[in-house]
Amino acid sequence: MAKKKKSPTAAPSQPTPAPQFPDSLTLKIEPDARIQVTVAQAEQSAKPLNRRLKWLIFVAIPLSWLWREQMTREYWNPFFQSVQTIRIGYLGELDARQLITDPIDQFPLAYDEEAIDRITEVTNAHPYLAQSVCHNLVNRLNDPLYRSNRASAEDVDAVLERTLESSGYYFDDYVWGWSNRDERLALALIAEAGDEANFAVVEKHLGREAALKATQSLVSRDLIVERTERDDLVFRFRIPLSRMWVRRTKSSARILLEREI
Repeated sequence: MAKKKKSPTAAPSQPTPAPQFPDSLTLKIEPDARIQVTVAQAEQSAKPLNRRLKWLIFVAIPLSWLWREQMTREYWNPFFQSVQTIRIGYLGELDARQLITDPIDQFPLAYDEEAIDRITEVTNAHPYLAQSVCHNLVNRLNDPLYRSNRASAEDVDAVLERTLESSGYYFDDYVWGWSNRDERLALALIAEAGDEANFAVVEKHLGREAALKATQSLVSRDLIVERTERDDLVFRFRIPLSRMWVRRTKSSARILLEREI
């Protein structure tokens, strides 16, 4: 008689191990132009962690009030209801110096004092733009034609044009793309006027009410700063590189012609 084959015994089921979640999640967001996608992804990724996640920390470069408020409106979720928004300013002198001269351990490039001063001057110690200048500076000094292990102020000036091109997303999007037609004209007029511009320069083409509204918005976004001199408002760009970009790429004459079409 043929023997019956025994059915294989099923292995006892093992309990599924509980997922291990981190106690904290740190996201580094850089530059600010990329923050929209990152925040959306972070919110989605953090949902499974809502019982274990203690802190959600965003490390970002300086953000304007306008940017902060828009991000709050677009991405706010009950999950983040206890989060407080904090405005982050520009780097201080010591932090800017460290970012430039010591971005990593044993950084091999040395800087003349004049070179450090020039970088902080043209970027106003804006972290992203300072790093962009330094990135282009390293590329220049790695070129056999200019190879050196020490950067001078002349080297910094030599890479500013390239920095304007490589940082185009910041200028095209935040400086220009986020500005309305009156603000764009105001930016162009102020940039062409020199290091500083009186309120009359903008008022002449926009009228008093529109000029006040446009310049106030630009001040709130940290694109320009204002001071009072003999009962008159005087403006200048907060970041000299921004003024350089506007002067080289945007013409007030062209903007005025386009407004008439």
